[in-house]
Amino acid sequence: MKAPVLWMRLLLILTLLSTGLGIGLFVEQQCLHSKAQAYQDASPYPNQYIGGGDRDLLDVHSGVPCAGTPEPGAILVVLQQGIDGYTGATDTTLKEDFPDGNFGDVWYLRVGFEHEDSALIRFDLSSIPPGSRIVCAVLSLYAERWSGAPFELRVGAYLVKRPWIDREATWLWAQSGIPWQVPGCNGLDDREQTPEAQVTVRYIFRWYDFDLTRLVDGWVNGWLPNYGVSLQAIDKWDPDILYFDSADDVSGSGSIENRPKLFILYVPPPTPTPTATQTSTATPTATPTETATPTETATPTATPTATSPATALPTPTVTPTSTFTETPTATPTETATPTATPTITATPTNTPTPAPRRLYLPLTWNDYSMRCAQWGYTFREEFDEPALNGWYVSLDGGQQQVSGGILSQWTQPYIDRFPMLWRNDLFVGAGDDFAFEVRFRYSDPTAYGTTIALNSAPFDGNRVPAAELLPPGIEDILNIHHVVDPAGNVYRFDISLFKGRVIWRGTPGDTNWHEVRITLEQENLYTLYVDGLLIGSVRSSVRPTSVYIGNPTIQRWPGPWTRLYVDYLRISRCLRWAP
Repeated sequence: MKAPVLWMRLLLILTLLSTGLGIGLFVEQQCLHSKAQAYQDASPYPNQYIGGGDRDLLDVHSGVPCAGTPEPGAILVVLQQGIDGYTGATDTTLKEDFPDGNFGDVWYLRVGFEHEDSALIRFDLSSIPPGSRIVCAVLSLYAERWSGAPFELRVGAYLVKRPWIDREATWLWAQSGIPWQVPGCNGLDDREQTPEAQVTVRYIFRWYDFDLTRLVDGWVNGWLPNYGVSLQAIDKWDPDILYFDSADDVSGSGSIENRPKLFILYVPPPTPTPTATQTSTATPTATPTETATPTETATPTATPTATSPATALPTPTVTPTSTFTETPTATPTETATPTATPTITATPTNTPTPAPRRLYLPLTWNDYSMRCAQWGYTFREEFDEPALNGWYVSLDGGQQQVSGGILSQWTQPYIDRFPMLWRNDLFVGAGDDFAFEVRFRYSDPTAYGTTIALNSAPFDGNRVPAAELLPPGIEDILNIHHVVDPAGNVYRFDISLFKGRVIWRGTPGDTNWHEVRITLEQENLYTLYVDGLLIGSVRSSVRPTSVYIGNPTIQRWPGPWTRLYVDYLRISRCLRWAP
């Protein structure tokens, strides 16, 4: 990644007002990164190429939303998940093709594809005092990926009218047990039907701003319940697909700067001015004055001088003493009689207290989790030995061969099941960090697909009928699957992490070699890479127990299976961590 170019932009707004008001100071600090190129081939599979392949390259606003010239006393805040301690942003994606799937912890907010994908987002605004006047409020979203050029998608932000829970909401349900009036948050009771704001997206790797001033005013001041907004494609039949970064986004370097931002410029409600209490005047007191003593030698008498006080507190009046002249002889002179001189004490007066200075300084260099800087292999299966020591094998009438460093599996003639190769011991002691790598390809794709999977449960070798669900913990972490079924209109080649929370879609029928890499790093962060490109990240406390190659199902009818080849399978642990 190119080194970011750091620069500071200071905007000083000095407002001198009448007595009782102070000076407002506004300082804005911004980190500018180099702009990423946003070109990619037109393709219906958005994750196959990500327009440059580096999600750490980002473009920032040419200007800060809501900055302008703040009104006297106005405060600008920027709410962003994980920045400066803010944790109040929640969001999720609703997908019609996964009607019961929840995507509340994936890195993206997906919008478009003929209205089949939409998103929800909400910010907690309890830090803004009720009664504030909202001058400006802008929701800023970072466009990360698209379905390919040429691209133009109009996206609207619609007021949501009912509660939803980010870790429970799906295409069918607003929260567990409570459905949407119309699936996808599309009913009259679900959301407004006219967008509050809209943008036209033509490029990625840049920010897009939605003006939500009216809604934020309602949410802060209580005349609208705060259920956030729904992000929808305005044109119902537009096939384009757009991915905004979500509140769970983490880049390959650990940066969270591309998460959604809500800029709010507001004037807080006036603070009641305390009434001044009259203070009694101190009673004058008599202060004796020291008498000068004559000496034999003519000596000028020092005259006391008043000294400026260190603080603006009331001070006693300095009383001058008698001054004596020089005498020609050593004859004592008459001693002056001390006189009592009253000292008048000043009466304190009420002084207006200046309003406190407001300082806005959003720091961009927050402390992020450590990332692995060096990995070391703990297991390498290069498929050089046909014996496959340590592996369990179940052919069940299928064929398997290890030759030239390649494992291949197929069936001939047609049968109802496919070979299986698995292990349950590769992740013992893996703990909270590992990297898993596999290089593979398919050939002769058919309606009977084949799989490479990581499972949280051990695999016992038992097969299940294709019409039944797989046992819990099977294919729940990683699933690589390829099937082409013209008769059933099923065309699928995808790599899925945690059942679609992060997903890469390839071209059905593809017979090229592909490399998949999964890393688990600190704070339960899983990241998926395909052919060296970062696809996405997700957090999960689930850990793998087993890995298998093949297909554990029993088909109803014998038939041809998609042939599968594996070049290597490797596992490594982190040797050195770095920021």
